[in-house]
Amino acid sequence: MNPDELKDILNNPAVSAEHKGRVLQQMGEHSDHPATVLEAELLQSANKPDLASVRYFDVHAFCSARGWAKTHDLYDRWLDAYFSTENGRKDAERITEYMRKNDMDEWGHALEEWKSSSWRETGRLVAVLERIVGNWGGCHSEEMVGHAAKFLAEIKRRSGQ
Repeated sequence: MNPDELKDILNNPAVSAEHKGRVLQQMGEHSDHPATVLEAELLQSANKPDLASVRYFDVHAFCSARGWAKTHDLYDRWLDAYFSTENGRKDAERITEYMRKNDMDEWGHALEEWKSSSWRETGRLVAVLERIVGNWGGCHSEEMVGHAAKFLAEIKRRSGQ
């Protein structure tokens, strides 16, 4: 049974709870993909048609109850589905802006520490610049990453790293 058929059964109000339970049990016994079974259980417990419709608190409670090690892949799939929704895109934009602003604040603070050390201590500045150059989360513009990379190269050259 493919995931779409399973969702249809689980979301059909005409299908009894006992039948839904038997389908889930059968899927668990014959599935090479336990995450599909977990997804079906989550959808049934949250009474939602797809992962993008499941609220954060519902998926968190579900994953906590079953153990995060077992449900990590399901949570990742839920997160991808959530970020494809309008609210998820807004949250992603907010997170990206927060990360960008935090990196810029850290860079400024690291520059102040570098200056107060009489230009000797570069550890924190190098760490911040490496994080910006790595651009984890893609929150920095190409121009900003390039600028940080040049600055990082010069700091490392001057400090002999």
